[in-house]
Amino acid sequence: MSTIEAKVIAAAAGSGAGAAVGSFLLWLLGATVFGAPGDAGHVAAAVAAVPAPVSALLVIVIGAAGAALAGYAAPHTPRPDLHGQPEAAPAATAAPAESVAPTAPPVA
Repeated sequence: MSTIEAKVIAAAAGSGAGAAVGSFLLWLLGATVFGAPGDAGHVAAAVAAVPAPVSALLVIVIGAAGAALAGYAAPHTPRPDLHGQPEAAPAATAAPAESVAPTAPPVA
């Protein structure tokens, strides 16, 4: 079992999927709205036709939405320590220190 919660893993995957969808939407926006050629030989031109602020905002919003939706939809990983079920105490690794009574100095 992974120690990383399922929601975190799903949000990371959703963010990656959002980046892929955002890149596709940049191409589509450049080819349709900004008039760049949309064929396979001009993909870079279509993406470059989108102004930088629009491009940045689009990729950030789509990536955040993908992360939020995937994280929300993922099942919650049960954590017994948060629901009143204490975890087992770890086993002691060292022997307890012995108590030694102080000795008086030798009398001559």
